[in-house]
Amino acid sequence: IISNWHHEFEIIYIVSGTETIYIENECIVAEAGDIVVINKNRIHSLTGKGWVHHCLIPSDTMIQSLGIDCADISLKPHIKDPELANAFLEIIDAYNSGRKYETAFKMLAIQRFLLLLFEKHEIKYSDNVENKRSSDFLIATKVINYLRQHLAEDFSIDEIASELGITTSYMCRCVKSATGLSILDHLNIIRCYTAKHLLYHTDKKIGEIAELCGYRNASYFAKNYKKIIGISPSETSRR
Repeated sequence: IISNWHHEFEIIYIVSGTETIYIENECIVAEAGDIVVINKNRIHSLTGKGWVHHCLIPSDTMIQSLGIDCADISLKPHIKDPELANAFLEIIDAYNSGRKYETAFKMLAIQRFLLLLFEKHEIKYSDNVENKRSSDFLIATKVINYLRQHLAEDFSIDEIASELGITTSYMCRCVKSATGLSILDHLNIIRCYTAKHLLYHTDKKIGEIAELCGYRNASYFAKNYKKIIGISPSETSRR
């Protein structure tokens, strides 16, 4: 099973069959008509037999254009909602219609679906929990942005905390609380997915890509890559 990870929400509609979706430590078994939401920055993988699904990964810009501040929102991961399922089917129909103004109809269908999704299935928290969660998520976002900007460099956890003006222990607790992962986990995920992109889309050698992604030891890079991506760097580069 190959794991995946990205910044955006991923929304999966199960057309037929049964699909098992692992989102970090959670296992969801979804069947036809179900919708599964993979919240931002979550490691996930999919497996199943005889299943068919459609996937939607809306950009933050698209969601924000609807007046939804999605920066620190979480959605229910497993949804059984006929109204929402029908709205997703309208997206599929819009893409297959070939009608006049097809692009506009696609956009309208996606917007309607997203509005229903966020209106009905946002996870609600009490004010105290929400304030704590928002604070943790804000710090986690700043840390992840720092990791993305400096992924090729050598730096310490203390340097990140100093850059953000907070203590190292507090920063680590916030990131773990908000995402379920450590800062080192996030760094390795970002580096390995950047490496995966370079392996697919450039002719650079594996050792060079490892170096560009901040790995000074080729065997350590290969070990982390296999653990996170599910296949070795050499298997990726042959595809």
